[in-house]
Amino acid sequence: MSEGTEKVICFGEVLWDMLPQGKKIGGAPLNVAYHLKKLGIHSVLVSRVGNDEYGQEIRSFLNAKGLDHSVLQTDFIHPTGKVGVFLHPDQEVSYDIYNNAAWDYIALNDELNKIIPQTKYIVFGSLITRHHTSRDTLLHLLNTVPVKVFDVNLRKPFYSKQLIQELLERSDIVKMNEGELDILAGWFDVHGSQRSKAEILYDRFHLKAIIITAGAKGGFVFSGGNYIFREAHKVNIADTVGSGDAFLAGFLSECIKGSSLEQSLERANKMGALIAQKQGGSPDYSVEAL
Repeated sequence: MSEGTEKVICFGEVLWDMLPQGKKIGGAPLNVAYHLKKLGIHSVLVSRVGNDEYGQEIRSFLNAKGLDHSVLQTDFIHPTGKVGVFLHPDQEVSYDIYNNAAWDYIALNDELNKIIPQTKYIVFGSLITRHHTSRDTLLHLLNTVPVKVFDVNLRKPFYSKQLIQELLERSDIVKMNEGELDILAGWFDVHGSQRSKAEILYDRFHLKAIIITAGAKGGFVFSGGNYIFREAHKVNIADTVGSGDAFLAGFLSECIKGSSLEQSLERANKMGALIAQKQGGSPDYSVEAL
């Protein structure tokens, strides 16, 4: 599949998910970049790895998959990131995110500055802001890239109301799950149904779209007065690691191509379901299977 002309920066953590059955390459930005590439969108991974075997394995993976990592940085002090991943019987996932990783130190360098003028979209989450170096680089990009896509991805203890509010105020498209919606609703004194909460946050932060995922129930999007809900596709779940990233990539790929909200949400649902049937956040798959 040939890639379109709209360039998307996927900014943030790249790491190894240490799963019970072994390690899998991961990090939400890498997962989103991987799926966008598969869907014909030119994605650029902006992150940082250590000068170690784990970092070299990540570079080898990116090379093998043809992902644009021309601005992926190498850290000669801090190690490549790792996360302990724990899968629970109810299909929920918990994480132990190792501190002081290379991705905490993404620098605003000449190579990164060079690609900004050709970039229309940036995808980011809240975890990358836990260290001031990567946070400062992100905030600079949010001031320069036209369309900001915020996947909330709350990870204890690396977030606060003040931080999330600042990121929401800078965002255009926001995605979160139902649990995160409830947390934000509590912070900002928002009440009512899930739809009402989402619409109030949409108005309060002057968003262009808000997307709420609800796992096996499906998800909905609200944009410009339009509310669209789609049930999830029924599948046999291998694990849910990265299914939200695939969902976002599916939605964004259709938005970039000018598709309707209905088409974008349908593609998102199909992507989330497909990846939930596989292990890890960036598994091999064929787009023709969608």
